[in-house]
Amino acid sequence: MKDFLKNNNLIDYKGLLIVRYKELNITEQNVMILLVMIMLDNQGVKTITPQMISQYMYLQTGIIEKSLVELVGGGYLSLKGNHLALNGLYDMLLAKELVKKEDKQRLNLVEIIENEFGRTLSPIEMETIREWDQLGYGEEMILNAVKEATLRDIHSLRYIATILQNWREQGITNSKKRTVAPEPKRKVDMYDWLNEE
Repeated sequence: MKDFLKNNNLIDYKGLLIVRYKELNITEQNVMILLVMIMLDNQGVKTITPQMISQYMYLQTGIIEKSLVELVGGGYLSLKGNHLALNGLYDMLLAKELVKKEDKQRLNLVEIIENEFGRTLSPIEMETIREWDQLGYGEEMILNAVKEATLRDIHSLRYIATILQNWREQGITNSKKRTVAPEPKRKVDMYDWLNEE
């Protein structure tokens, strides 16, 4: 059915892309590249190259190539032989459930950290959280590190990253039993001022 609708130009993929690109985490630059690719695909062009795309854009071919690699990595494009196919993008645009379970968890994690910090996170900070996920830190472990940092009134992702790294070095992989470590006590030498000679 989907192929019938596409082959007869009954689905406005360009419009869907414009409306849903933010949900799909596609940058504006990549949206423009995809729009050009959809236009060329609708014209029946089978092999779309970065050079062809650059004819419709001010971007250099090298930048377009990097974006295409990024889009293939994200599953929006796929390689079929020597040409790029838009099937992944088309499927995502038509999918009822766009946000994967992992993305929902990451969004919840971002919201929780924003609430703890009392501010919105920058895109770089959001990427840092994504990297923690890729490094294998569990959501629960990250949340416990956030709680520990917040209890110490330190609102820094670097501090949280240090906590996570220390736990990993100590072999702590499940922070359920982890409690907030007390601050180290400093030894103070007592000097007898009254009986001073």
